[in-house]
Amino acid sequence: MLAVIIILLVIALGLLIGLMVYLGRWCKANKENKADYRTPIKNSIIISIIGTVCAVVMSILIFSYCKTLDPVGERYIIIERDWSNIAWYSYVAAIGGSLFLSASIFVFFGAFILYYYGRFKPPKLEKWLYRTLIISVVCILIFTFVTLEGYAPYMAYPLISGISFSSGFYRANSGESGIAFYAIFILIGAIMVYLICDHRIYKQFGSHGRIDGTFIVGLVMGIIGARLFYVFGEWDYYSVHPGEIVQIWNGGLTVLGGVILGIICGGLWCWWRNHKKFNVLQLFDIIIPTILVAQVFGRWGNFFNVEVYGNAVDATAFGWLPTIIVNNMRTMRDTSLMYVPLFFIEGVVNVVGYYLITRLFGGTLRKYLENGDQACMYLVWYGLIRAIMEPLRDSNFNMGSNLYWSLIWSLCFMGAGLLLIAGNHIIRICYREKKGTQNYTIHTYRKSWITTLVLSIISVGLIVAGSVMMATSGGSESLEANTYTFGIISLISGISIFFIDVVAILNFIFSYKDREVITSVARYDLCIFDVDGTLANTDEMVRNSYIHLYDLHKNGIRPTDSDLYAFSGPQLRDVLKLEFPQDDTEKLAQEFYEYSSTQYDDVLAYDHTKEILEYLHKKGVKIGVYTNKRHDLTIKCLVQVNILEDIDFIVGYEDTEERKPSGEGISKIMTDSGISDKRRVLYIGDSPVDYKVATNAGVDFCHCHWGPREYKDENLAQPHSISNFNQLKDII
Repeated sequence: MLAVIIILLVIALGLLIGLMVYLGRWCKANKENKADYRTPIKNSIIISIIGTVCAVVMSILIFSYCKTLDPVGERYIIIERDWSNIAWYSYVAAIGGSLFLSASIFVFFGAFILYYYGRFKPPKLEKWLYRTLIISVVCILIFTFVTLEGYAPYMAYPLISGISFSSGFYRANSGESGIAFYAIFILIGAIMVYLICDHRIYKQFGSHGRIDGTFIVGLVMGIIGARLFYVFGEWDYYSVHPGEIVQIWNGGLTVLGGVILGIICGGLWCWWRNHKKFNVLQLFDIIIPTILVAQVFGRWGNFFNVEVYGNAVDATAFGWLPTIIVNNMRTMRDTSLMYVPLFFIEGVVNVVGYYLITRLFGGTLRKYLENGDQACMYLVWYGLIRAIMEPLRDSNFNMGSNLYWSLIWSLCFMGAGLLLIAGNHIIRICYREKKGTQNYTIHTYRKSWITTLVLSIISVGLIVAGSVMMATSGGSESLEANTYTFGIISLISGISIFFIDVVAILNFIFSYKDREVITSVARYDLCIFDVDGTLANTDEMVRNSYIHLYDLHKNGIRPTDSDLYAFSGPQLRDVLKLEFPQDDTEKLAQEFYEYSSTQYDDVLAYDHTKEILEYLHKKGVKIGVYTNKRHDLTIKCLVQVNILEDIDFIVGYEDTEERKPSGEGISKIMTDSGISDKRRVLYIGDSPVDYKVATNAGVDFCHCHWGPREYKDENLAQPHSISNFNQLKDII
């Protein structure tokens, strides 16, 4: 029966991988403007049904097989089991839960690939794919615990925690060694970090594999750092047993040390490999907060090892948790008591932290941040959570002879993160003020004094409270949830927040000097720019790319340079169909993209581009980009000319159902920005196509008449026309 279970597991996993490969290849092969998604969705459903059936049959067999499976290895708790009288709801939970769980997993991966990698999706399908993603994630979490709830009453505790090379499965504290589940969970967490980061970097920078070396270096050095940190914290023991320092397989890793050395070494490698092409701080903002995801998986490794828990409490206090967690955390001497599952609490808090850093601060509040802030926020969040958790741990898991080793380092993490954020802002503010490019918005002057007041009150309050608590407690010889410990936390938090307050104070002082400028009302609330020939001087790149096609397919016979320059206005495929009617348009487009992608190193921004974008932000104007250029190439171009961080919204070739001269892209940006009044929207472009875009969208148009193109259409100058970006200030 065990062989059948393994075969079904392999088939189910194979079908899941096959589904992902099939959809990935379909998305890559699909190059048409109108994609028929019915076929891949239908095939995905068939594969998912077969895989789900295999998973459910496997679950039924496992449920039957466990009846005769005796516990393996040493154990100190065994929950009474009566297989002759299994409750009906256990069958329903185990089998029904596995049904919906496996189905949810297949749906999640299918929807994920179609949503993020499928091109030219109908808007309605895109919305439903996104909703499906969210629903499937929730279902995976729910039905994982539903399935385990069915098995939980009939399992031996503590749960198996690894695979021994000599005796099969073993449990925590059995004295055996092998492949620990803790190590497997750490590896899964690391892989999840890589996949998430690689995907987000692809979305932002348009390339995969950018962090392969960073991932390997960070992982290896993180493991080394985690071991060294543990050894230093327990030096009283390892100084007597130096031969055990390298015996990492016997356990003994401290996440703090792994984070420190992993971030330092991985960060240096990332900077060395990418600083010439990318803003490395933006990469750090993506990579470092994602470590929280790995730590969530690592905490579940602690669960199987039955370690890093809190004090013993009445088990009924956590009766709302899944039975499998409650049973595995019961104490050895009294099964009515259980250890506080700090692994679960910290795991949930880390998920919340990742969401806050990447979605709240990285999305809604992104305009208040500088590059690098999100990476520093990880240090703050992790340090704060560990500082709170350390005093709650069972004393057996506190490190250091004075029991304050982990707590002090946690507080150092938090303080260092806050200081780095403050320093990051202070340096940038002073530098921009000196250069005259500080980007104050219309809201800065109004809000900075309130922020200063609030942060000052919080900072002073924490410093005073911490000092009083430490002075009145008389000190403490042990790490526990006492007045002295929380006094330390309060004091360091207050001092750190004081440095953040300096940022608000500087904003208030400098914005006060420019209050007359930044409080004036702008004519437009939203400015949307074309890219080629407007923001970026890509004329030679476009010309050379078309020449490349003529050399390949027409023996070098080509139009005049003035005609080639004019090709940057219309949609690429429309030009290709007209100029190369006998050739495969899509193949030509890919050749164009492949060649042009190698030409971006010579692309420059037009004069005063950066300056005008910062000026618009200072006036409270939102900035968007609407182009027929592919989204990833648009990002690559904006990165090259150093204005990506100044753009609030980007709509590229594949982001709308209809391309320019349709006004759909402008409508999409207006919806995303929350601006509905078309009279408050200005579209800036350089060609007749751009004029038609503005006309079709019903917004004002501004013609940029620079570059090698000459148009005789007098309407292009209506209602605005500029010969350099400085003139846009008079229009706004």
